[in-house]
Amino acid sequence: MKKTTKIILTIMIVLLGLVLISPKVQAASASISATRSSATVGDSVTINVSVTAATWNLRVSGNGISGDSIVGFDSNGENTSFSRSFALNTSSPGTYTIRVSGDVTDGSTDVNSPIDKSVTVTVSAASSSSSSSGSSSSSSSSSSSSSSRTSSSSSSSSSSKIQKEEEKKSNDSSLKSLEVADFELYPEFSSDTKEYNIKVPNDITSVDITATPNHEKASSKIEGNIEELEVGENEITITVTAENGESSVYKLIVTRERESLTVTSLIITYIDEDGNVQEVFLSPEFDPEFFEYKIDNLSYIVSKLDIEVIPNLEDAVIEIVGNEELVEGENLITITVTMPSEGEEEDEVLTYEITVNKEPAPKLSIFGKIKKWFKGLMGSIGSFYNNNQDKILDYSLVFCSIAMFVLTILLIIDYKKYKSLLGKVAEITKMNSYADEEYVTAEAKPENINNIILQDNSIKNEEIDEETEDIEDEIDEDRNSRSRGRHF
Repeated sequence: MKKTTKIILTIMIVLLGLVLISPKVQAASASISATRSSATVGDSVTINVSVTAATWNLRVSGNGISGDSIVGFDSNGENTSFSRSFALNTSSPGTYTIRVSGDVTDGSTDVNSPIDKSVTVTVSAASSSSSSSGSSSSSSSSSSSSSSRTSSSSSSSSSSKIQKEEEKKSNDSSLKSLEVADFELYPEFSSDTKEYNIKVPNDITSVDITATPNHEKASSKIEGNIEELEVGENEITITVTAENGESSVYKLIVTRERESLTVTSLIITYIDEDGNVQEVFLSPEFDPEFFEYKIDNLSYIVSKLDIEVIPNLEDAVIEIVGNEELVEGENLITITVTMPSEGEEEDEVLTYEITVNKEPAPKLSIFGKIKKWFKGLMGSIGSFYNNNQDKILDYSLVFCSIAMFVLTILLIIDYKKYKSLLGKVAEITKMNSYADEEYVTAEAKPENINNIILQDNSIKNEEIDEETEDIEDEIDEDRNSRSRGRHF
């Protein structure tokens, strides 16, 4: 029995310890209360608003107080508790209802809860004391009045002390001033205005911002791309944190203009009679800020000018009119460079004009016309070669490779035929040698045998002569074949 009792007591102590040491989790909430629910005209009454949340967006309103917003968040995203105090104006009798409304967000659950709570204070008119007959009654009344004043004074002093303690930390998260060096804000600065704009030229890559909080114990933090501004809009935020942790955010949009449109290079060329590229020089020399030029004494052979325009912005659109089908005399070339706008702004446009004076063609004789025709033909050939030089070299290399391959095959065939002919010549030589030997042997034999041998040799010699003629024909044919191969 004692052992069981000890076990039960041990479990109870452990559970009690867990309850005591476990962290207390407070859900997001907001409440409103008054130091007094009823008061007399002139009494001090304080309205207290208590908040426990990670994010809060509340407003306090009602008759008898100066309404205000309570907006902020905890930088760590955790529930935090604080309170705000408001003094109720009790200068007039009546019923005063003070309301807190809005919403709060819990840091542990991210649940957003609506808030709408109120407190009512009744203020009565001050009543005068009735005089009583008799000294004791007067004395009693005087004592009671003194006691009442003492109690009222003590209550007022206590309320004032509580109010001072609650209002010790400032909730002012506004800016006193916001300045950008060398630039003016739009709209003009006001602590109640939260968003501003400025526009800076393209050559400005950074801005110097000064943000001064309204309260000396408040702090400000500037975030955003202020050191390396990009072309277009750059968003910069100024967060002002009050002494009690509440904060306000001001936004500044810095718009950096794009680079102004200009032309960095203008090159004019044409193809001459020999197929060569010739450059034409402007008068005066090209300057992006100058928009009218001349080209004098352009050769009569030029019918088209090739114009290369290089703008500084890659999205620019280039249009060239009048550079083709040039006629004798004056020709006007117009170059239009357009940069499309962004938004409602107008397009940026640059227009250059070039007046070209082309020489008249000379009158030619028939010989001159023929010479001009041949010169033009050679020029066309030269131009074709210049324009297709790589292709011509490639095709030539392929042709030479094929020709070498064919010649190699022909040489191999000739070599085989040559070896065959050598073999046949050797065979004929051998047969002639054999015939000579038989003829010498036959001279030592009887005449009748010699006649037989002579007849036989005569037949063989005729066969040898026929074979020799065939071989000589083959040799002649082979020589002719090789001769044709060399010419090829």
